[in-house]
Amino acid sequence: MANEQTAKVNKSVNVGGITIGGTIGTVTGDTIITFQKAFPIGTNVEADVNLIDVSRVTLVAIESNKDCDVYTNAASGGSPDDHLVLKANQPLIWQTNDPAGSLFLTEDVTKVYVTNVAALVLKIGVVQDTTPVL
Repeated sequence: MANEQTAKVNKSVNVGGITIGGTIGTVTGDTIITFQKAFPIGTNVEADVNLIDVSRVTLVAIESNKDCDVYTNAASGGSPDDHLVLKANQPLIWQTNDPAGSLFLTEDVTKVYVTNVAALVLKIGVVQDTTPVL
C-alpha cells in the first residue's frame, strides 16, 4: 500500500494495582483525516469535514471536551444519517475487526451538526484505506 499511515489504539485500566490492557491494535491505511474545531453554544451548528468514506474506514475516533449531540450530514430536525451522543472526554473509537462492536457511522460523512449547551472542541480522527481491491 503506497503512503501507508499507522495509528495505534490503546486501551487500559488500572484496577486494584494491576493494569489490564495496553496497545490493542495497530491500524493502517493510506489516508488520514483529522478535524478539530471549536463550537459555540448552539443547536445544529454546522461544519464541513473531509469525506469520511465508511467503506474505506479502518479506524475512526471522535471526542468532545463537553457533552454534546453530533448529527451527520443533516441537522437534528432533518434526516441525519447518524446521531452520536458524546459525553465529555469519553471518546468513541472503532477500528477494523473491533471486538466491541460495529462502526458507529453508517453512511459517508461530509458534514457534522453539533448541539451543545457549553462551548466545546470536537475532534475527529480517521484512517482510511483507499487501495483498490484487485
